[in-house]
Amino acid sequence: MVERFGLSGDVQYDWSMDDAQIRWSRTGKVFLTGRLTVIGSVSVSRQTWLWSWANE
Repeated sequence: MVERFGLSGDVQYDWSMDDAQIRWSRTGKVFLTGRLTVIGSVSVSRQTWLWSWANE
């Protein structure tokens, strides 16, 4: 993906869980967007991983 979509160098990214989107931009102009899907969560203090469907 990095090579195919030019995601190296001076690329910036911004993501939002509110609209489940990630946006890649250069010099303030978005050139690629994608959909985010949460698959799990990490607890650093407990050193655990939970799949999203296993969380309460």
